[in-house]
Amino acid sequence: MAEAATAPPDIDTTIRVVHEIDRALADHGSMREYLAAAAAQDYRGVAPDVLKARQRILDVLFRLYALQTQAEEKDELFAVSAEYLLKTMSVVELQGGLSPTSTVNIDKEQAQKLLEDLRSEKAEHARVADALRGEEAALYEAVSGYAATLRPHLEAWDRLCLLRDRARLAVRNQDWVAARAAAEAAIAMSPGESEAHLIAVQAILEGGTAEDYPRAEALLGELLEQHPDESAPALLLRGVLARKQGDEREATLAFQQSAAMYPKQAARLSDMLDPYAQRAFLDQSREGGWILEGYRSTMVGAGYFSPDLQLAKGLFDAGQFDAGKKHVLEHFGRRRAQAQWDFILSDIGFCLELLGEDYRAIFPEDAWLDLVVDPELLGGGITLAIDNRSERTLRNATLVLALQYTDMLPGQYRAVAAERTLPAVLPREATSFGRLDVDTTWLGKEKTRADVVQHRAVLLSDDAVVWVDTDAFKMAEAKSFREGPQRPPPADMATKMDTLTRQAGQTATVAAVTRLGEDGVVLKLPRGLSILSPVFTLAYGGKTITATKNVIEGDSIVLDFRGLANFEAADAKMGDLVLTVGSVFGEKKLRWTPGEGMAWRFAGVE
Repeated sequence: MAEAATAPPDIDTTIRVVHEIDRALADHGSMREYLAAAAAQDYRGVAPDVLKARQRILDVLFRLYALQTQAEEKDELFAVSAEYLLKTMSVVELQGGLSPTSTVNIDKEQAQKLLEDLRSEKAEHARVADALRGEEAALYEAVSGYAATLRPHLEAWDRLCLLRDRARLAVRNQDWVAARAAAEAAIAMSPGESEAHLIAVQAILEGGTAEDYPRAEALLGELLEQHPDESAPALLLRGVLARKQGDEREATLAFQQSAAMYPKQAARLSDMLDPYAQRAFLDQSREGGWILEGYRSTMVGAGYFSPDLQLAKGLFDAGQFDAGKKHVLEHFGRRRAQAQWDFILSDIGFCLELLGEDYRAIFPEDAWLDLVVDPELLGGGITLAIDNRSERTLRNATLVLALQYTDMLPGQYRAVAAERTLPAVLPREATSFGRLDVDTTWLGKEKTRADVVQHRAVLLSDDAVVWVDTDAFKMAEAKSFREGPQRPPPADMATKMDTLTRQAGQTATVAAVTRLGEDGVVLKLPRGLSILSPVFTLAYGGKTITATKNVIEGDSIVLDFRGLANFEAADAKMGDLVLTVGSVFGEKKLRWTPGEGMAWRFAGVE
């Protein structure tokens, strides 16, 4: 500590190390183990006055420890002392969240009362109680003095968090100018921090120009020099920078190096969430959740910070589809191996954004996978199955259910994996994934099956990773799309939808089918239409119906619509058929007009 006190102090480093020391206090059962963990810390950049105040607490602990003669008494005293320190530290926090006017709510009276309560709880250990009584004044003086010393640093860290939160929200909004401005201000306030460095570089790469790249290089250099044990996200950004500069070979090497480092660093980087323990309120709002998600994805290599997804992007762009697909599936394979289910949901969204049509082409028939969810007859769980109406087998399949409960915000889900991974989801079969207990706790409230608002799921396999939904969800989404505000689809997919639907109308076969009491039509559309994940409805004679049968057979999508009219009636008059193709990329209506007999001819796309 004495040697480290000569280094320039840094706000972020100070708070991070304070929380890591407290974590060591909670995780170790003896004074010797705790000191070993504390001695392994890097105290460079920690404010000297905080170190001195912390040393005063250690001095008291040493004296208390020395009073005990038996090993078990030493361990008991350490446990009592650690519990007291953690209880008092837990109230050394900013009141009011992120307000610049926040105050620290610890004083000597609080510290003394906590110590008295704890001592009475441990009264059966007489020597421990006596030792505490002899040093209680020194202990609570040291703790309350530490709180007063820490206060201005916590307030400064609070202001630093304001800037970083603003930067993360700007990234979410893809407002790269605002993201960079807030991140640069945070760096100026705390040159030794790492989060804002990463955000600033990302903002430069996504929203800047080639003239800004030297600044990105400089920030990455600082980050790798100051935090070599946290290099994985910095190496990934170095790869993105190389790609922007046209050096795909260097980009590939940087992504590969980042991928090699992430498994080693993931646990440590996740542990660094400890300073966020004082900011638990972030989980209680959608925007706070975005802040935490952005931080955590950076730390474990999800979304933008996934080396495999960035490598896949380069391979897809180079026309190497199979190699790109391999890296996409490896990314999700790592998510499954690490059981990081929460990132599965956001990662699929990022793949659709970054990889677009290439990602959809991995398994374009996702609309032909149906999630089947049924309540258990006995108990409060649910049973799960996938009805595969495509012709493809999905091997080594894990189903991750995304549950939205009451009190959750729109778009919030809790991800829970089904109890078993199956060898295969076979074509034209319903495959059971067993039962799942959906009871949980959300923001302190108990939730049961009755609180589930809706179900979605993600199917992970060796062949594809896709959303699967119930029929009810698909129809509700299609209705919402038709009736809600229209969001412009990606230009390439809007153009593709125009082309595919026009080709579908021109090449489709439409056949009238007479059945007792339910005459209808069977349409065969080209299989290539599946990349749109379409939902079909047919309008005829004032009726709008969905297909009784909707499957993929060979190169065709086969739709069987029943109960349209009695085509063979003496007074029957053929009318127009209008097939609505609904998709997140738009909505098209294919019209056929009556021809000779019970036949129709294609009239165009609306």
